[in-house]
Amino acid sequence: MEWELGFRSFFHGTGTLSKRRFRKPFPEARFRLYCETDFDRCSEIYENVDQGRFPPNGLGEFQKYLKEDVALKLVIESEGETIGTCGIDIETVKVGEYSFDNAWLIYGLIDSKWQGNGFGTLSVAFRLSLLTLERSSWLVRMTSAGNGTEKFYKQLGFRFFQTSDLGAGVSLDEFFGRITRNELANFQSKLRPDLRIQALLFGKYHRYNVVEDEQ
Repeated sequence: MEWELGFRSFFHGTGTLSKRRFRKPFPEARFRLYCETDFDRCSEIYENVDQGRFPPNGLGEFQKYLKEDVALKLVIESEGETIGTCGIDIETVKVGEYSFDNAWLIYGLIDSKWQGNGFGTLSVAFRLSLLTLERSSWLVRMTSAGNGTEKFYKQLGFRFFQTSDLGAGVSLDEFFGRITRNELANFQSKLRPDLRIQALLFGKYHRYNVVEDEQ
């Protein structure tokens, strides 16, 4: 299958995510599930980070995401303060006889005054640690509005895939990385993810998508 061969070729040996790329020691922080009372603070964090970097009406789209139950949403706390938010969902895509598991990292935001201290790196690592060791490897997807965050994700091992035009002059760059079972185990041994959060991710936010393959 041309689609399968092209996809395998793209990811083979490239875009590899490993703990050695996460150079800074992880700061102390607590991750917990988002709740409705976090709405105003998360909106404030978005605005603090935005400063013209995000697409028009980005705040409205972000607030819509907060209100909808479409992904596992987390908030990040440090020193008694909510300093960031991030999300993740899981999708299993099947094309003919071939299937792969895709984890999508969504809205990783750290309040501007807390940036530069390793919390953004930690938010990526924590979400990776929620993945299960049942697969030999995972594909991990993220998008960037071309606002500088793409450099951060490239440093962690993500590889540019394509630019998607959303209309109205807005486009998003799409990046993928691949993490193996051994590397995932390294993250889990360091971060010891909350098994209740992991179970919720795979129980409620695991989607299945069957794609028609073009012969």
